[in-house]
Formats: sequence, C-alpha cells, structure tokens
Amino acid sequence: MLEHRGLICLHFETSLEEMDIVRNNYLDNNISTIYVDSFNKYELLARDFIMNYPISKYVPRSFFEENSTIKADKQ
Repeated sequence: MLEHRGLICLHFETSLEEMDIVRNNYLDNNISTIYVDSFNKYELLARDFIMNYPISKYVPRSFFEENSTIKADKQ
C-alpha cells in the first residue's frame, strides 16, 4: 500500500474476477481517495518473457516483405 498526497494506492495480486469484487467493495463505500489496481503474477511473467524473447526475433528474415510484414506464402 502506498500513500501519496492523500491518495492511497492498493495493488492486489488477484484474478480479474476477484478484482471486480474488491473494486466494487471500495466503490460501494464511496472512498474516493483510494486507487485500486490488480495484477496477476503469471501475466507479469508472460509479459516479461515476451519483452525479453519476442517471437519476431526468431523468425527468419526471409519470411518478411520489404515493409516488415509476413510474406503471404508463409504459414
């Protein structure tokens, strides 16, 4: 939990379905100084993996057109 200039930021590790319940609980209480955010550790790991090992890095250059699109004859 982080408090900055009267704003309280809550970051929860949770699923999307559970996050709706958490957000609705704070919204029902009319607490306007709380920012609620969620994250999923598996999604964060997947995003990190994609950033470090993008698929395009391993596709041969012969698969690309001059404008960097995939050639039509490639599957």
